[in-house]
Amino acid sequence: MTTFLEYLHAGLSCIPIRADGSKAAAIPWREFCGRLPTEAECQSWQEHYAGVAIIGGAVSGNLEIVDIDEPSLVRPFIDALRSQDASLPHRLTYVQTPRRNEIGKAGCHLYFRCAESIPGNTKLAMSEPEPDIDTDGKLRMHPATGEPVLKPRTLIETRGEGGYVLTVGCSAACHPTGNLYEHVYGPPLAELAVLSAAERETIHQVARMFDRSISETHEEPSVRGYERHGDKSPGDSFNERATWPQILEPHGWHCIGESGGVKRWRRPGKSTGISATTGLLSKQGNELLVVFSTNAHPFEGIAANGRQGVTYSKFGAYTLLNHTGDYQASAKALLDLGYGTPASKRPEKARVLRGTVHDAETRYLELLTAGQTELMSLGLPSLDKALDGGVERAEMVIIGGLPSHGKSVCGLQALRATVESGRNGVLVSHEMGGLAIAKRMILARTPFGAEHWRDKIDVLKRDCDAYWSVCGEMFLLEQCRQIDDIEKAVDQIAREYDLGMIVIDHAQLTVGKGINRYEQLSDASARFKDLAVKHNCVCLVLSQLNRQAAAGDAGAHHLRESGALEQDADVIIMVRWPWKADPESEPAKKYTFRILKNRNRAIVRWEVAANFIAARQMIEPADEPAEPYSEFTEWSH
Repeated sequence: MTTFLEYLHAGLSCIPIRADGSKAAAIPWREFCGRLPTEAECQSWQEHYAGVAIIGGAVSGNLEIVDIDEPSLVRPFIDALRSQDASLPHRLTYVQTPRRNEIGKAGCHLYFRCAESIPGNTKLAMSEPEPDIDTDGKLRMHPATGEPVLKPRTLIETRGEGGYVLTVGCSAACHPTGNLYEHVYGPPLAELAVLSAAERETIHQVARMFDRSISETHEEPSVRGYERHGDKSPGDSFNERATWPQILEPHGWHCIGESGGVKRWRRPGKSTGISATTGLLSKQGNELLVVFSTNAHPFEGIAANGRQGVTYSKFGAYTLLNHTGDYQASAKALLDLGYGTPASKRPEKARVLRGTVHDAETRYLELLTAGQTELMSLGLPSLDKALDGGVERAEMVIIGGLPSHGKSVCGLQALRATVESGRNGVLVSHEMGGLAIAKRMILARTPFGAEHWRDKIDVLKRDCDAYWSVCGEMFLLEQCRQIDDIEKAVDQIAREYDLGMIVIDHAQLTVGKGINRYEQLSDASARFKDLAVKHNCVCLVLSQLNRQAAAGDAGAHHLRESGALEQDADVIIMVRWPWKADPESEPAKKYTFRILKNRNRAIVRWEVAANFIAARQMIEPADEPAEPYSEFTEWSH
């Protein structure tokens, strides 16, 4: 084991560390930021403690440690540093850290001294915002929204003045993983290289190239006359279709390498080093150019806030390189090249329906005469009864549940009831393909197990033909995630068929308009409701729940990613399959529906018991008491 005395004799201030996995100092340590320990202190620590850390900064001879905490970035970082200065990687001291990723790769500490003073700890590269994990390994949840808290994770940072790192000589008990710190390359810790300030800055510049959080601040330019009005603008279209080599190479830029999906570029007139990278994505999903060079005209390398690295979309870079920053001229040129369509000079205003209540009553009575005001079944009589008879046309109904709790089964069962009544339905399936849906339909009808189907193929074919000869049509839209595309497809079907029900499986995979998931799902939710009203049918939307819902009975506020779903829905039903959460003590068939909202009718019963028949992918009524329903008629809102 490397001793405290060895570090002391090398001019490194060291301190003892607890052997409990906390990585905390075993003694008050701040005084050792200003002085080296004595030999007596080091001898005592060697006898009593199993962990050691080295303090950075002036006390250790202007020591700085670059901590590459993300294992997947170690090799790309070294490659990028080598392209800047071929000799620099060989002068650093490499210590492999104990933490491993899922494929066994480790992080790394890079040690060096600097000829000039070292500042305090500095974060050089962060991840995109991602779910935050607490010390127990659990997701941190926002107390108001119930959604996971998102925050950037540190990828690369330094330890300098006032900071310390655990190092070679720590026992396995010092780190929560039980792994060791190991010197793997470069000069020994007792013989650290001294770098110039310029060489240190090169290391920092390379580290900043891996900063993914920089994409969060990127904003797309707005071009007058080419704003979004349903069709893509030339800039949007160019961002999607163009490639960076098409944009940069005609102007003398060269791609000099790629690691981890990030390409490194060198500006014209330069023979060494890295000037920019591509590969990071903006919040809108556009691949960005991140320029670090301050001599890469017409691009800037330093942001207005002094931060190194300025982001450009493909449209933005093309405009600077070819139209001296004139976005209007650039958009017109791209339009001529076949990118995008110009916006209408006077965008269509939303259609507003006007009329009187007398008109509405007359229309309702006409529908009543035509039999189009009858309540529709969700495929389970006890659930229909709890909803005071079923659900109405033009209503938006939400069925929410945790993953694998039978939401898709409920949606398909409701659609079966619709087509079996002679009406037509549409299934918008984002996850299941047509063959999987066909198998579930057959399972629900036939008494034969799937293992016997091949022997009964003639019977199954006759049953299939007989079933669909008396049922309405069930149309299937697969992998149709954009709400615009869903609306167009449903409108086309509705021109020929009277629709009774549309099922969306599921809401969170539907993409509406907006710059983030909350806005996109809010837009989609409003348009689900519009579909129900426009086509006078039920729009049944299956919805995921946020993680807080797993802790107990789910409420409407647990619908994932948007409060608009709760507001737009006329009916909200939560489903739960207790066996999924507790297979040891819960019966496999037990299934429950909880009705949280029924805007236009009474909730006759809040909770309905049922049996989940997994082998047949269907839900059947449970054996219930003779008088399961209460008599109250209070309307819910």
